[in-house]
Formats: sequence, structure tokens, C-alpha cells
Amino acid sequence: MNLPQGHGYTQDWRGYIERAKTYSGSMIAYCREQNIDYDKFMYHRGRFIKSQKIASKPVGFAKVQVPIANSAQAAQVSASSMTKLKSYPQLPDPKWLAELIHNLIGHK
Repeated sequence: MNLPQGHGYTQDWRGYIERAKTYSGSMIAYCREQNIDYDKFMYHRGRFIKSQKIASKPVGFAKVQVPIANSAQAAQVSASSMTKLKSYPQLPDPKWLAELIHNLIGHK
């Protein structure tokens, strides 16, 4: 059965989906009894399940408070961070890297 699009179309599918939750047999048998297309039923069922999951996710922001450090603590953190950065190896020259990529791709 092809339900007409327009007013009530979505509500019709929603009704079929809600009633199917209490059906004891298979979804194929349910669709046969209701004279509806199984593939369309499963499509709309998936849409409604997805929309319910999206609607049930918490929305909004959580309040976060960051303690303000005094300047001595900030300087100490900054200095220790700089030491860590200096221990990383130097990156290759950008021109060399561009030429390498150019050659790997095979462009001339």
C-alpha cells in the first residue's frame, strides 16, 4: 500500500511504527497484515528511531570554571612548556617537503 504524501502521511507511518512495537510476530508479517510495503516501513522506522535518538541527546553547554593562576605559576608553566617544545626534533624545510611531495605524486 502506498500512502499518499501530504497531511497525515508522517502520522500514518508513526502510527504503524508505534503499533508494531507491541506486535508479537515478525515485522514482515506485521506489514503483510497491515497491507503496507515492508521496505517503506523499515525506511520510516529507521528515520523515526534516528530522530528519537537525536532528540534524546542532551543539548546545551556545561558551565566550566577555570581557576585563575597567579603570574608566578603562569610563568612557571610557560617555562616548563617551552623546555618540552625545544626537545622535539626540528621539522623539515618547507621547500624540501614541497619538492618531496611533488616528486612522490609524479607531477613535473
